[in-house]
Amino acid sequence: MINHLLISSQNYFSNNPLDRLSPHRPNIDLDKVLQPESSTLIVPIWQGKHLASTQEPARVVFLSVADAQPLVQKPEHLVFLGKRGGHDYFAIDIQEEDPTTNPFWQKLGTFESLRSLGKIATLAEGAILGYAQAMVYWHKTHQFCGRCGTATKSDWAGHVRICQNPDCGRKHFPRTDPAIITLITYQNQGLLVRQPQWEPKNRFSLVAGFVEPGESLEEAVQREVMEEAGLEISHVQYQSSQPWPFPGSIMLGFRAEATHQNFQLIDQELEAARWFTRGELKAAAASKEVLLSPKMSISRMLIDAWMKETE
Repeated sequence: MINHLLISSQNYFSNNPLDRLSPHRPNIDLDKVLQPESSTLIVPIWQGKHLASTQEPARVVFLSVADAQPLVQKPEHLVFLGKRGGHDYFAIDIQEEDPTTNPFWQKLGTFESLRSLGKIATLAEGAILGYAQAMVYWHKTHQFCGRCGTATKSDWAGHVRICQNPDCGRKHFPRTDPAIITLITYQNQGLLVRQPQWEPKNRFSLVAGFVEPGESLEEAVQREVMEEAGLEISHVQYQSSQPWPFPGSIMLGFRAEATHQNFQLIDQELEAARWFTRGELKAAAASKEVLLSPKMSISRMLIDAWMKETE
């Protein structure tokens, strides 16, 4: 039996080390865990970016509650992430701050994109940052009730937003959007594709797309491959998954065998596609003819796993 849990845990943004303490969220005593002398750690997020030290060695920076005053006095901006080693972790959206001009933030470091921090963040830190970023984004995009349009308010330590209309009172919970990503093979070849907006122009990845209502994951794979590459497939097989906080998806990785190799770029989402043998792809990547997806992506994980197999 394939250990999908083990495989997925090796994907970046996965294997979060925090105990989420889900049943306790409605009863978390914010006054207690946010005392200046507490061991709580704060994960600040500004415009989707995270704090990193500018001093060597470069590292991700989490703040103590004492350092984060008076930010923690705004509980509506706080999201409880979980507990680890005696530390409670909270994300906070500092959207009202300007770290580029504020000396307080300048002495601590700079705010960097999550993708760029992949070079210095540990796997555990990456999982925490990805979780924090997805939650902050969810709060930003659910300020109003989808049922009646009234403003919502954060509760349960940031894990629910409640409509403030007394005649509605709908509870809105965090959601994640499922998307499939597929390595298509034909005999000893794998299909790599590129979208026109990807930079640089030699970057290639895999066929991917969101799961639509009323279809299984396997049907989503089948549809996306046909829509984007005009290929019929068989033997769809799940590989692993990855939380993808850009802005809030779960990537579901698959392998699928094409019934033929005559692809057609049907829906114009792709500007190029190309079959590679393992040897051809290795040579193209080495010569920089092809730039593969970043190592933090499940796309790269799927490609690398295929490359390690024998012909």
